[in-house]
Amino acid sequence: MHIRAATTKDISLLCDLYTKFYCYNASLQPKYCIAAIETGEYLKWIMEQPAHTLFLAEYENSIGGFIHLAIAETPNYPSVAAHTFGQIVDLFVLEKYRGKGIGKQLVSAAKRWQTSKSLAYLELEVLANNLQAIKFYQKMGLTASRLTLNS
Repeated sequence: MHIRAATTKDISLLCDLYTKFYCYNASLQPKYCIAAIETGEYLKWIMEQPAHTLFLAEYENSIGGFIHLAIAETPNYPSVAAHTFGQIVDLFVLEKYRGKGIGKQLVSAAKRWQTSKSLAYLELEVLANNLQAIKFYQKMGLTASRLTLNS
């Protein structure tokens, strides 16, 4: 397995992965997520943003998954100590590659990226009914720092 930064040459492969990712999210949260087809426009936008990074996991001559990372800053609140942190925007591993360590390697790459950028921590959001993802992140040593309630 090899983790590497995505390039514009990977957009067609990533379109397929993101389309599957959108379908997966729509199955978990049909009220808010749409099983859209990724055309590449979103991916081009990500790759043009200096604060965004996409890593790919190559496994058996295929792309088995990806992680999308972004640099974020705290809002300008007088009661919050200003700091810069990393966000895991998206993480997805194709079903046939799950359980092979790809997700773990992608999160490890995210942690290295966080350190290389001198970011305070990594933050992510997970759908409450995505129990597989919650279990995975807990196994990786990540813990909940806040709870978001939807009506």
